[in-house]
Amino acid sequence: MTGPGPAYLNLGTAVVSGVFSAEYRTATELRTLCAAVPGAFILESVTKSGTRTIDWFLEVVGTDSPDSGSELRRLEEGASTLPAGSDGLLVVPYWSGSMTPYWDPLASGITIGW
Repeated sequence: MTGPGPAYLNLGTAVVSGVFSAEYRTATELRTLCAAVPGAFILESVTKSGTRTIDWFLEVVGTDSPDSGSELRRLEEGASTLPAGSDGLLVVPYWSGSMTPYWDPLASGITIGW
């Protein structure tokens, strides 16, 4: 990223998102990195348990589908019928500690509202 406008989102083992900033900013909800342009910065947020959370969920519900793509589509279709707020289900995905909003390698995840 070399200018204002778009943001990025990287979905992998971690979920990483960021935006370009012409000014230096700090906050607990982001980390500040040097950008490729001198005097500019990238403001980035990281959740260490990204798509691994989906893998974990599939393991918990015991899916043995040989085609994980079709299983994910089936689960997504079911989830799309839920109202906003997921009927009270809450996931705090700190399976590998926390980086954002608070750096804590000992933080642990929870799910409540099953």
